[in-house]
Amino acid sequence: MKSETTKWTGELSRDAETILHQHAIQGDITDIQRKMCQQTWQPTSLSRDESDMLREAFTLFINHCFKQLAKLRDLFPAANRIAIERLEQLLTIVAKLHSMEVFRYCCPFQNSLQHELSLIITAGTMEWFDRMVTDITKPRLRSDEDVLHSTSELVYVLIADGKKL
Repeated sequence: MKSETTKWTGELSRDAETILHQHAIQGDITDIQRKMCQQTWQPTSLSRDESDMLREAFTLFINHCFKQLAKLRDLFPAANRIAIERLEQLLTIVAKLHSMEVFRYCCPFQNSLQHELSLIITAGTMEWFDRMVTDITKPRLRSDEDVLHSTSELVYVLIADGKKL
């Protein structure tokens, strides 16, 4: 069963307007947020400057998100439920952004999201591992027992990660 697709013109039906109005009253939606719900975007509607500014904003935001993902093990520990929820939210936002027509228009040379995430998470994990090894092998006023304990903790984490795969 295939339904016919239509292009949205930005006009909301009366029922949709009523629902939006109720959300505005009950959920503290501002007038500008209500107006944003009615906006449509056409690729030809952006000037060169607007497109450049939007590309810069997208790039800054995506780079910030990717920096957070590179610190995956530190910022989103697997044992912390709230951190995992935040990770899911971050990934959802990045995925939605990558799927937006305006994003693809302003940033046409972006790699696929899967490719980017794979590179970022791999590099972040390698950096984390190198940092852990450096911390363990640093000559400090630590006993051999402390070094052995730290090494066994690292091995335990790696084994636990391996079992998750």
